[in-house]
Amino acid sequence: MPKNIPLGHWTRVLVTLIPLVLGARASTSLAEATSCNDRRPNTSIIPQKDGFIDRNGKIYYVIAGSGAPLVFIHDGALSSEVWDGQVAYFKACRRVVRYDRRGYGNSPPAKSPFSNIEDLRAVIQATRSEGAVLVAGSMGGMLAIDYTLQYPQDVSGLVLVGPIVSGLPLSDHFNERMRALMGTTSTMTIRNFSDDRYVLGPNSDGLRPAFAKLMLKSKAALETDPVLFAAAWQPRRPALANLHEIKVPTLILAGEYDIPDVHAHSGAIEAGIVGAKRLVVSDAGHLIYFEQPETFNRLLAEFLGKH
Repeated sequence: MPKNIPLGHWTRVLVTLIPLVLGARASTSLAEATSCNDRRPNTSIIPQKDGFIDRNGKIYYVIAGSGAPLVFIHDGALSSEVWDGQVAYFKACRRVVRYDRRGYGNSPPAKSPFSNIEDLRAVIQATRSEGAVLVAGSMGGMLAIDYTLQYPQDVSGLVLVGPIVSGLPLSDHFNERMRALMGTTSTMTIRNFSDDRYVLGPNSDGLRPAFAKLMLKSKAALETDPVLFAAAWQPRRPALANLHEIKVPTLILAGEYDIPDVHAHSGAIEAGIVGAKRLVVSDAGHLIYFEQPETFNRLLAEFLGKH
């Protein structure tokens, strides 16, 4: 672990976790996948089946809709609730699965060592979602990539939003920004993240209270022992040098106003995965699916329809 880490769980986890992870690993076809291009967004109450997977601790998951599976993987700040707009839309034509990593949303924090990759595999197996398209944001995107390299048979496509990739270090600018965001209390830290110019774009100020409310539900993960939390992100192999092994259709989305590191990582992922397509979404920050759900749903539906 790096030295001179500021006191407090929030600082120790967020400042040390990402540099530790980033310094460190026969697909099915999407031909039968259907899109929601010809369906109107379903804004009714989401019919769902939910439950817990017991894997040395409980992992909460939700299933809605029917059809070929989409598995949504949330970012490092918010729980799976951030995907509400996507579940409401894609349940009309797909079986959508989402889950809370340990300490987020309805999943209690970890008390002993665990692996985010193995937790994701447990969710996919428990929900019979082998061959899924993984739709993932931010650090969830890193997890989706690492998972695909380790369990390629489980993945038929990748949609990565504001992703980072293990094996590619982050800049001093990024790490200094993270330190600046850390407050002396969780309330201050949540406020700082909510006001951050990269997390949400300049025209998304109206969403900042909702972001803060969602982030509050996830603070247990960020208050977990930082060594335990960081170890959970370690892949078998850093992904950067092995991206060429990924053979599934891949869409990479980055917001216009996202931090430069994300744009650099997105470019590296595009260069490493043969056939990957990268798009920059105008007037969006880090959380495109939260800021512009209609735009994101359209892009995802188009991707599914083409593959």
